[in-house]
Amino acid sequence: MRSRCTRYPFFPDWLLAGQLVFLGISALYGGYLLVVEPSGQRLQMSTSILEGTPFHDFRLPGLFLFFGLGIGALLPLPGFAFRSTWFMPGSGAVGAALLLWILVQVLFVGYVSWLQPFYALLGVSIIVLAILARHAGVSTA
Repeated sequence: MRSRCTRYPFFPDWLLAGQLVFLGISALYGGYLLVVEPSGQRLQMSTSILEGTPFHDFRLPGLFLFFGLGIGALLPLPGFAFRSTWFMPGSGAVGAALLLWILVQVLFVGYVSWLQPFYALLGVSIIVLAILARHAGVSTA
């Protein structure tokens, strides 16, 4: 019987896992603070930036940040730990979701912080590393 065994190069897979952990923790933290304090005061944000958007406070964006990007970024990590082939596509989906989040954010509220390009670059990096890890190959043992 043949089993599939994924071999990752050391650098891309560990860096990718580290980026997912960083994104997950920062999104859980930010999302939590926006849910418990929807005015955004704990993050030094004002609801005035939400004018012209469907939101009157940060509660719904905070929920998406917490569950969609926080928990979502941590979901592929068991695939990393167990060397599963779904680690790379799951990670790429997280990177794409992050880029979409930043794009929608900039379209709705404009450029308001250096964190927007930082997280956009993180999303691109996650996608690139997922592609590199994917192309490292899946061998059958």
